[in-house]
Amino acid sequence: MQDYDESVMPHWLGSAVYPGTQRWMDLSQPYAKSTGIFDCPDKRNTHYIPGDVNNMGGYTCSAAYFSDPGIYTSMSILDNGKTVTLSMMEAPSTTFWISDSTGPLTARPDGFEFFFTQGLSPFQGIPPITAPEPRTMQHLSERHNGTISVLYCDDHVKSVKLEYLAQTGPNGLFTHFTLAADPE
Repeated sequence: MQDYDESVMPHWLGSAVYPGTQRWMDLSQPYAKSTGIFDCPDKRNTHYIPGDVNNMGGYTCSAAYFSDPGIYTSMSILDNGKTVTLSMMEAPSTTFWISDSTGPLTARPDGFEFFFTQGLSPFQGIPPITAPEPRTMQHLSERHNGTISVLYCDDHVKSVKLEYLAQTGPNGLFTHFTLAADPE
């Protein structure tokens, strides 16, 4: 997740045209022994091919609240050109980074990341959690026994229910997707 200076990897780099030429999977792939880590075994129709915008695997990363650099988390480049660092996060162990996606994320240049589409900052209303199983909340999917596997910014993985991720604070923001401390 982090480089030598505790900077968090950006969502994408390269061309000034979104989504650039390298996405988070492309940037982290050289550190992995196999590209298979970007393919969820439960989603056999999703495959990651490095540098291929049409084959981005079965996972998505948070671009939640991208319009507000004061709370914007995860693989982010702030308005001042600086990247988010671990020291900027009050609770990296509960700050969402990457999870199972609804996939397959193909032929969609934004499939490698998600953001809330019903409003930005502060978020007004919770995106619906859909049924039947696997339940989803926008691009997030409970694919594993009614839970979603989440990689947090401190590099640990935990399976949680979507209701856990949908918790909001007094400001109406999803607490697990901000730089601020999160509820237990």
